[in-house]
Amino acid sequence: MEYVRSSVDEALALLLSEIVPDAVLLDPSRAGSGSQVVAALALAGPRRVVYVSCDAATLARDLKLLCVSGPYRLTHLGLEDMFPQTWHVESVAILVRDQ
Repeated sequence: MEYVRSSVDEALALLLSEIVPDAVLLDPSRAGSGSQVVAALALAGPRRVVYVSCDAATLARDLKLLCVSGPYRLTHLGLEDMFPQTWHVESVAILVRDQ
């Protein structure tokens, strides 16, 4: 197992040219991952994507792209109250690549 500490934009192209990961954990800013990151993931084809989001609208946008272009299937969707006594709630989505 290897962990890379970098922005996704900087590391994704290099990593995906060398390996096809079994799983990818995404925890983007409120703006979401964006179409370039989602497209690169769809092309690389990890078996599982775990997407943590603090914004439901950008999560929905990015999940739609992954499910249409992946082809990924949403298997789990949940909410995590990581910041009690605030209005912040994190959404966690797990997608599996259809074979």
